[in-house]
Amino acid sequence: MDNAPAPTQVACQDKDIVAQDQLINGIVSHSRCGKSTTVNLIMRFYEVSDGQILIDNTDVRAYRYFPVSRPHEFIALWTGATALEHKEIGMIRDMSALTPESLATVDLELKKRYFVHYIDEIYSIKENKDNIGYLLWSVKTDKGDIQFITRRWDRRVVVEGSKKGRIIFDIDENRYEIVNIERLDAASRAAFLAHIFW
Repeated sequence: MDNAPAPTQVACQDKDIVAQDQLINGIVSHSRCGKSTTVNLIMRFYEVSDGQILIDNTDVRAYRYFPVSRPHEFIALWTGATALEHKEIGMIRDMSALTPESLATVDLELKKRYFVHYIDEIYSIKENKDNIGYLLWSVKTDKGDIQFITRRWDRRVVVEGSKKGRIIFDIDENRYEIVNIERLDAASRAAFLAHIFW
């Protein structure tokens, strides 16, 4: 697995970790060797750029078939890291039938996939001085003022949403949406275009 804090720096490479069931597992090593990145990859706060994270030998993702009308029913379980590799392996008819541990795991995966902040104004986008290769965003959203961090120079960070909109993914895979770039004030539009040129 390989997830780089900067485009030229590898944080984790060629790591095989097997966690034994019913035991407390830990990762111990020297400073800046990728322990935190490895844990963030396992928790799916980061996506792997190469390799995979398996649970019981399966890479499992959860998607809602009816995200608005039935948010806790008909949850599809998929394997595969990319759209081309996706294969449906099952369906949860109703999440209320799950054990509390399973419910928490599926709910976390769904929250990452479906929770969206709508950006009304961009206060600033700056190079993150603590982590070179990352951008620190300061924005006004429908849920209040917020700061978040994205990777810089990664085209997967900002993708086309609606015709004139963009969806932004932070390093924790939270989603932020600009519904229409042209509706942003001039300063917000200029800040966005200075860093996101695609």
